[in-house]
Amino acid sequence: MTLAEHAGIFTSVVEGSISPQAVQSAFERLVRDRIHVVAELQKLTVKELEAVARPHYRGEKKARLVDMAYDVKLNDYGFLTVENGVLSISGFTHEDRVAGIRVRLAQLQESHLARYRENAIASREKRAQQVAYYKKALENPETVDEFKVFIKFNGEEKLSTEQRARYDALVTGHLRAKRESEGTANAVIQGVSSQADMALVQTKHTREHYDLFVVQLNRRVDASQFKELSTAAKRLNGWYSSYGRGGAIPGFQFKSKDAAEQFMTVGRGESVDTSESVAERKQLAKETAGGRLLVMADRIEAVASARLSATRKTNTARRARMASSAEASARADIALAKTMRNIAQAISDGSATHLDGLRERGQVEELISMLRSAKAAELSAAALAYSEWENRKDEPATEATVAFVTYPRYLAHADLLRNVIRNLDGIQGTIRLTERLRVLSNEAARKDRAIEVQDELVDALFAKLDQRAETLMPHTWVSSRDTRKRLARMGIESGEQLRMAIREFLRYRENKEGANRAVELERALIGQRIGIDFFPTPKLLAERMVGLAGVTQGVRILEPSAGNGNIAEAVRKAGVEPDVAEISSQLREILLAKGFNVVGWDFMDVTDRYDVIIQNPPFSNDIQHVRHAYSLLQDGGKLVSIVGEGAFIRQGKAETEFRSWLNEIAVEIEELPQGTFHDSSLMVTTGANARLITVTK
Repeated sequence: MTLAEHAGIFTSVVEGSISPQAVQSAFERLVRDRIHVVAELQKLTVKELEAVARPHYRGEKKARLVDMAYDVKLNDYGFLTVENGVLSISGFTHEDRVAGIRVRLAQLQESHLARYRENAIASREKRAQQVAYYKKALENPETVDEFKVFIKFNGEEKLSTEQRARYDALVTGHLRAKRESEGTANAVIQGVSSQADMALVQTKHTREHYDLFVVQLNRRVDASQFKELSTAAKRLNGWYSSYGRGGAIPGFQFKSKDAAEQFMTVGRGESVDTSESVAERKQLAKETAGGRLLVMADRIEAVASARLSATRKTNTARRARMASSAEASARADIALAKTMRNIAQAISDGSATHLDGLRERGQVEELISMLRSAKAAELSAAALAYSEWENRKDEPATEATVAFVTYPRYLAHADLLRNVIRNLDGIQGTIRLTERLRVLSNEAARKDRAIEVQDELVDALFAKLDQRAETLMPHTWVSSRDTRKRLARMGIESGEQLRMAIREFLRYRENKEGANRAVELERALIGQRIGIDFFPTPKLLAERMVGLAGVTQGVRILEPSAGNGNIAEAVRKAGVEPDVAEISSQLREILLAKGFNVVGWDFMDVTDRYDVIIQNPPFSNDIQHVRHAYSLLQDGGKLVSIVGEGAFIRQGKAETEFRSWLNEIAVEIEELPQGTFHDSSLMVTTGANARLITVTK
């Protein structure tokens, strides 16, 4: 007898091509050839033997597995004779097993083989269905159960973005349907047979003066009935008050007559269906929530807009940083307000499916914070280089980001669990909880990593410790519990619900507008040494210079040594786009960020002709810049330039010749007030004095 022939015997049984006598003969051969069969089994690997000996024999030594595997082969014949799938043999030895099966096989009939064949075919078909089901679930899951199979074998991280969205939608739909079903069942308030007469009294609340409807019982009821009546009153938005001073009427209090009358119906022992009023209250709550969010959004945006437009000094590095920070905060609040407005509208018109429980600014900020963390996790998972991380860190969240949104969990390493166990020492009623924590601590130590602690265990610990939990429980657990509470107030109680809410949130979220790049570049340079004699032109002076130049449409204008472009911006304000030149790479970057056409690096190398040139040249080289600018003017062109006071009072050769030249070209000269360049709104200030010249060529 061989293992292959043994398998063939049972194939023949299933095919119906073997007689009971042939089966009996095969069994005797298996018994007779035990040494040969065992020798063949010994050639198998441990894993192969475990498969033959059944899974519950795993972990045994190979010699033991060989004996077990041989016994399984013997038992195969015994199972041909049983109807209920249970083979019972008296005795414990090999000989007892053989004798017991031999007695059973002596009674083997065709009917036994037919029954075995029928069961085997049914089992094979069931197995084929299971294989097809698992194959389908692993390739294309579509139901919750199929997704669970996929996740069990592949892990949740193997879900595609579309599959995860489908799974979350299915689970969330199931939870929502369950909640609605429970809500429908709870909408019926069972009657309470109080056997008391009731009277309805209409009055006013003694302090707040709103209408109040009080139901009074003509006799006392027992404690259990009173508890049932109080519960019914609460479900009808009422309450019991024993206060009877100052004209107050004791009894079950209600703000509406309908609710009071429904309560009286319950008190007479009749059930009341409140599903319609519950639905009305829910709809009213949505409309009210939408309105409240709109009011909050308007208030937030108004305050943020005022902060954004506020005038701030930025003439020092610290002030520049503070201004940028304040403006970034204001822009974030404006985006928050717009987001709240979008959600409020969606709640009011019923298009918000997963955010319809949102009521507060803090809840919106909670979702934004979760998205921010998810985006960081997404970028970390991509293992980006630092430069690419910097480039992508502010990009908006997408559907792919949702996969990294995590529902708050209770995680702990072994050391943390041991610390919790020590904190619980001596606290009454925590022995069983401590034992469970000890098991988890050993598991975490064995795995050498953090493990997840069951929600119900942590909830039990918080309930037992009450206020002491804040100091005795890990702060990470306290934080997770608090976040769960905030999410629960939005109707979010699972990871699937959270991800669906975040997906919906992405549709309504307004991203914060980016800071003005040119402004940020300017502020980054404050406090540094920039360019050559860089002292920006005060904006009011720049506008006046544009006016003196007579800027009109169609003229070609240049601002040389443009710095950060204050004069160029004044020209643009007058309706003309100027060309600019600037030797400092840092300042050229600012000019490009402002959208100006940079035509040169060193102005002294510029050769193009212009109708108007308006400039504030470096005072250390202002004479050369003025004369070069004049040379670039078209006939009839106009030059308006700031010139340092030194050009007019120093007695050097260059200064003397410059003054003579000015006399020859009939220039208009104006002394600028002292402190002109000490404007605190400028990037850089100076106490140097200067004059303004206007020349027509």
